[in-house]
Amino acid sequence: MDKVKRLEASEISEAVGQVFNSLTIKQRTFVLRYMETGNATEAVKRAGYRVKDDDVAAEIGYENLRKPEILAAVRVLLDVHGLTREFLADKPKFGDTVKEFLDYVSGAELIIHNSAFD
Repeated sequence: MDKVKRLEASEISEAVGQVFNSLTIKQRTFVLRYMETGNATEAVKRAGYRVKDDDVAAEIGYENLRKPEILAAVRVLLDVHGLTREFLADKPKFGDTVKEFLDYVSGAELIIHNSAFD
């Protein structure tokens, strides 16, 4: 069985609060978008940084992920959900499970958050 670090809600709230309070709004948004997409370039664009092209966005994303305060926020959020590349490495891909999922939800009413992106 996979070992996942379990945190109490109070621990999560305190840890997230400590690291997020040191970030600007744009940096917080970058971290959340990075956690959502796993893509620093996309996170920069979605966080509202003014960039002229993907190369500049990639450079800003790279720089952001080298900043200790941003890395700390990313690490805290990884501790919350435990979904690291290592953890996911041997898990099935979406394409391998989509038919089973669609069979399961067939006929159900679904509420989808952020469907245009996902």
